Amino acid sequence: MFDRTDDYEEKIKPILKELNRMCVICGIPYFAAFCVKDMDGKTSYRNVLYSASNMSTVLSDDQLCKHINVANGFDTVLHQPELDFSVFDDLDDPELEITNCARKKEISRMMFLERYTQAYQILYLIQ
Repeated sequence: MFDRTDDYEEKIKPILKELNRMCVICGIPYFAAFCVKDMDGKTSYRNVLYSASNMSTVLSDDQLCKHINVANGFDTVLHQPELDFSVFDDLDDPELEITNCARKKEISRMMFLERYTQAYQILYLIQ
């Protein structure tokens, strides 16, 4: 348990104001999170942001937006890439095409079962 709110306000915040000023001048977007208090089962944060949208800039991979979402209570979900079925495509041989079609269905069924199992495990852990 701790409460560093006064330290943040007196020592950190003035430095952040200067950091923010320099980031604005240089055009550098940023996000920073500071845990200032943890007492009685509650944690308090101070979040500071200079976003790319403030500069009318679009980032190719806007990680800042994702950090802000988490700070606002969003949960993270691991991205799972889709399988590339093109490795099974062989249009020159109709017999292989039928086999590949059956193989694709089997892979789809296995993926469904795997995701269903993962979802069930997650639900079990939440309870």
